Amino acid sequence: MNIEDILQQMKNKLRRYYVCSGIIGLDGIYLALDSFDGENSATKIAAEFADGVKDITGLLKEIKSGRLQYLNIATDKYKIFILPIGLYSKYFCLLIIKKDGNLGKAILELEKTEKLLTKEMEQNCFI
Repeated sequence: MNIEDILQQMKNKLRRYYVCSGIIGLDGIYLALDSFDGENSATKIAAEFADGVKDITGLLKEIKSGRLQYLNIATDKYKIFILPIGLYSKYFCLLIIKKDGNLGKAILELEKTEKLLTKEMEQNCFI
């Protein structure tokens, strides 16, 4: 199973609330990413989220709080989840669902997806 197939599987399970998902490197380059509106290109979305994750992980190191487990952001329109892939990965999985989406189901599916992605990316020498 490849990266796109794994993301598609998560998308299918969350289809009612699904907006966007992707695999993004801390360098801002994405391996796979849906663009969820016409105004924001996938490249811009990847770069902006990567910058935010780098800032947050840098702060976590500075205050010695440990490794980022996951990040959850709620806005007026969306719930955004960021989950690092693998233990020491330079990649993270991004999931965006509608505001009224099921938080528990989204986290469960994202965690399942992360395990599959970790295995796939380890086999292909990404992490």
